[in-house]
Amino acid sequence: MSSFVVANDTAAENTKFVVRYDPTVAPETGSADEFKLLEISAELAKAIEQADKDGEEAVTLTMKGTPSDDAVICTSSQTFSLRTITVSNSMLFLRPSTTDTNSPDEETQQNLLIQDTCHEILELTPTVPRLDRIEKVLKETSWSGMKGFNGARGIKRAHDDEGEESGQAQVRALPGSLCQQTYLPNTSLSHPCYIPFSNIQKQIKRYTRAQLQSLIQASDRELDAGLKQRNVIEIDGTFPPLPDPQLRPSILITTPSREFSPGHLIHLPTRHLLPLISTLLSLLTIHSINPHTLPSSLRRSETLDDRYADGAGISADLSKDFAVDQDVSRGVMGVFGDLVGPEETYDKVIWKADLPRLVKEIGKGLLSLESALDPPTMDDFVARWKEQVGPDYEHLLDLQLLEGEYLIKHPHSASMQRTPLVVPFSVSSLPNDPAQRFTDLFLTRSQWRPEDMQPFLKGLTPEGDRKAMDKLVVKYVRVVKDSGKNGSSVWWHARR
Repeated sequence: MSSFVVANDTAAENTKFVVRYDPTVAPETGSADEFKLLEISAELAKAIEQADKDGEEAVTLTMKGTPSDDAVICTSSQTFSLRTITVSNSMLFLRPSTTDTNSPDEETQQNLLIQDTCHEILELTPTVPRLDRIEKVLKETSWSGMKGFNGARGIKRAHDDEGEESGQAQVRALPGSLCQQTYLPNTSLSHPCYIPFSNIQKQIKRYTRAQLQSLIQASDRELDAGLKQRNVIEIDGTFPPLPDPQLRPSILITTPSREFSPGHLIHLPTRHLLPLISTLLSLLTIHSINPHTLPSSLRRSETLDDRYADGAGISADLSKDFAVDQDVSRGVMGVFGDLVGPEETYDKVIWKADLPRLVKEIGKGLLSLESALDPPTMDDFVARWKEQVGPDYEHLLDLQLLEGEYLIKHPHSASMQRTPLVVPFSVSSLPNDPAQRFTDLFLTRSQWRPEDMQPFLKGLTPEGDRKAMDKLVVKYVRVVKDSGKNGSSVWWHARR
């Protein structure tokens, strides 16, 4: 068996180490493929050391994704991609032998066995969180909107819904069971009853936040931001009791109740949120509270556009007049602001509205209803936006809020049209692969001004990593300087 002596400068002069291959592993190579070396960044190493020094909870590294995904490792606040790097020098993993022998003379011999041999290391590289799967996973549980909504204007009350007037039953899948839940609006049943039903529909998969944490390749902080950005809320309501297993298959007939199971996430599509956000802005004015009457503990950093309102009152009105589940309304208020209280000194739940985000969401909702083949003029679009926002908040309108959601199409010189058109074009509809993203952008326009394209490059590199973005631009863009009558300008063309 091969062996060699390892010098040890710090050990006593009469001690030597003999390194041997472990015969129980692999006598020829000493490799068992049991160990992997992970190289972490200096920033991450500092965070680990600081947590240990401060006695805080240890920094955890979690591998996330499905078996078909490229592996990523996440901390609580950042996502890293894994890259394998081959090294020329073999690295040996040693362990003390349990059969060390001490010679009778002055020398002491310690045997070290090679547990494994490593020829590569895993390198962590900061990467963008892969949040695009959120909408796909939650597609089946997307909110269908306020009942009776017909277009961007003219919201009907829930009890005016055509299906309810005609007594039409509403069938929804009941999670965790082999039955369906059917609502008969015009019935006066105070208790559920069961009727045999043979045609069982496919159950809808509902996801909790914990389940999404393992599916979505993002840190907890990035996932929270991604859920809020995509208008995902958690429903804490309850379903009626499930029927007795002996009565299955069956259907449960009951009066209208909650639509979603407790603790599960639902996605609120922008176009369905439009009437609800418009209504929220109206109720915000009705239920507004003077911030100077609130305890300082319930107030946040104040600006001129701060608006406080009675959150419980708004939720109750939406439930009574528009049949919006209170869990949904409170979830929406949490996405578009902060719900604080109650406290010992104040018994109300206060909603501090994020007005710019509310106004932006209305603009996005209006854009989602437009067609790229027949886009509105800028004047018409802004007029409709003001109408939905209302006179109290129209001063917050700014097309910069919708950056990355539209393109401006200027009329041709020979066209009778003189007003620019607002063409819906969302960055969320573009592929996440950089090569495909740039290809799609240059298929949309053959040349771009840098400031016009940059909003549509979001999500390709970690936020704030300017060097990574510059590398992508150098790789996929050809910069052309044009000297015209109005001075020189820079254009981006596709690199061939």
